[in-house]
Order: sequence, then C-alpha cells, then structure tokens
Amino acid sequence: MNTSVAKKASQAVRLLMMVLTAVLIFFFINVMVLVSDIQGTARVVNYAGLVRGTTQRIVKLEDAGQPQDDLLKAVDSYICATEATTSISSDSMTMSIRQR
Repeated sequence: MNTSVAKKASQAVRLLMMVLTAVLIFFFINVMVLVSDIQGTARVVNYAGLVRGTTQRIVKLEDAGQPQDDLLKAVDSYICATEATTSISSDSMTMSIRQR
C-alpha cells in the first residue's frame, strides 16, 4: 500500500517538475524577446546622449574662442554616412515589402 502511494507521489512530483520546467522555458524565451525589443530603444537613447554631449562640447569650446571646425566636419561626415546607410536600409526594406 505504501509503495503505490509513494509511486503516485513520485509521478505527481515528476509531472509537476515537467510543467514548471516548461513554464520556466516559456518565461525565459519571453524575457529574451522583451530584452531584444528594449535594446533597440536603448540604442536610440544612447545615440541621443552622444549627440547631446558632442553638441555641448562644440558649443562650449566655440564660446571659449576655440574653433572646432575639424570636429564639426567629422560630425557632418558621420551624419551624412549614417543618412546614406539609413536610406539604403529603408529602400531595401521598401523593396522587400513591395515584393511580398
């Protein structure tokens, strides 16, 4: 009698462990998806901070009488390169959407 009760309890524990493991895997995958979504937002916030910091530095040095023409040219060339890459990405995305 005790062995059958022990077997049933053991099977119930194993079943519970399997269910809880499946739930844990589901939550882990869900967290990974959420983190990947947040990373895009974090990247935008980080770039905004870099732009703000660089702008502050340029204005501060220009006000102090130290021309920052080289830094302005570097920023301008970076912006142009970024816009070209973004435009290529949007064009290819638009083309792939149209093909569907």
